[in-house]
Amino acid sequence: MGPVHYVVVAFDHPDFHGRLAAELAALVDSGTVRLLDLVFVDKDVDGQVTTLEVDGLPDDWAVYGSVEGAYGGLVSEEDLAEVGDRLPPGSAAALLLWENTWAQRFVSALAETGGVVVDQGVVPATTAEPALSALDQPG
Repeated sequence: MGPVHYVVVAFDHPDFHGRLAAELAALVDSGTVRLLDLVFVDKDVDGQVTTLEVDGLPDDWAVYGSVEGAYGGLVSEEDLAEVGDRLPPGSAAALLLWENTWAQRFVSALAETGGVVVDQGVVPATTAEPALSALDQPG
């Protein structure tokens, strides 16, 4: 199995229909990732939080039906409550959990050679982009 990651993305004016679903479907269809869970969290202007699991989406969200995944079981009610607590009123978020299937062979090679991951992290694009740009400069 490849590394499993999650991300919570928040939107002031969410439009979860269309582009995001298409890009997610492309990642899944290409074998880059395997989607393990996807939950939408909405906090109305009065602070009421509701959640939508993929298998319970309304008909006008049918575009997510084409995104293959093994949904459910990994995101707890406590996880969703924490996301809801962090959202400002009148906003929404999507919680995605995926396996990086592209890394399966590397993970197998690590295990076969006795290697273990001792740390991992994410470098924000705002940090990585300037550093990579500096590498491209002559000089």
